[in-house]
Amino acid sequence: MTNHEASNLAWEHLRAGRISEAGKLFTQVLSRDPKYAAALHGLAHCVYPKGLRREAIDLLTRAVRADPKRADAHIELAVCLRAEGHVDAAMQSAKKALQLDPARGFFHAALGSIYEAKGRREEAIESYLRAA
Repeated sequence: MTNHEASNLAWEHLRAGRISEAGKLFTQVLSRDPKYAAALHGLAHCVYPKGLRREAIDLLTRAVRADPKRADAHIELAVCLRAEGHVDAAMQSAKKALQLDPARGFFHAALGSIYEAKGRREEAIESYLRAA
């Protein structure tokens, strides 16, 4: 099975809630190619629910370095960073995600929550309205 096929299958497992199976496949892909962005991104989805936020941040950081145009990884990195209190870095990641895909409502909502965390109420409201 190619890395692409294994990664796609792992994402299917992840969407179906089979996190353990997904994690194994993502790990196999990364053993062959440590910079495979889709596997880094997917493995972050596997570790974050286990409370491994720092590991998820590391994986997502590596994913966006490997594939800077991966908007979903940028926004998920922003969400993880915000949860860990790294609000400025979270804002940078959220803004990058929106540069890549400005039509995604969730991206605007995530940026709104970051603005809110920084006490920037007007910008938060504007982002939330764009999310709707």
